[in-house]
Amino acid sequence: MYDVLELTLHKDKLNFFGFLKNNPTRTLRNGEYYKFIYLQPLEVGLANFSYRGITVKIVDQVKEEHWQLVRDLPIAVAGVDLIEVLEDLEIHRLEQARQGQGLELSGWVFDTITNGLFTEQETAYFIRIMFLHGYDFDQLISLFSAIVKRIDLAGYFLTTARKIYKGVEFG
Repeated sequence: MYDVLELTLHKDKLNFFGFLKNNPTRTLRNGEYYKFIYLQPLEVGLANFSYRGITVKIVDQVKEEHWQLVRDLPIAVAGVDLIEVLEDLEIHRLEQARQGQGLELSGWVFDTITNGLFTEQETAYFIRIMFLHGYDFDQLISLFSAIVKRIDLAGYFLTTARKIYKGVEFG
């Protein structure tokens, strides 16, 4: 089952996303903001973030109250161009928010360490949390290899981790 990706843009940002014309989907409007509704591809693990008039939310169900329907189209799967732009923006946002604080072993983190990683979405979230809290690439690999339950996640893990840790010195 797909997660729903809500991309909300201020009207001033629409020019930067002109390529969305090639990937039409259900679109809503509220004042000066537009919300584009996409299905997040299964192999993608974006997290919620906001950056300079651009908001990305991953939701189970779209809430349309207070929004006016402007394009009554079927919800499309997000295209490669959009995903690449959103991943780059998310990585930039993560770099800005990165801290050198350790993680408290509670909640989702504790459950993950005790039960392991089973899905690409869990793996993507795990990588982002470790990055935000200042863990280096070697520590990330050590933790991942200790808690992963599906060996076939290794390729996805390396691809996603390299994207997020791009520009960070290894070792």
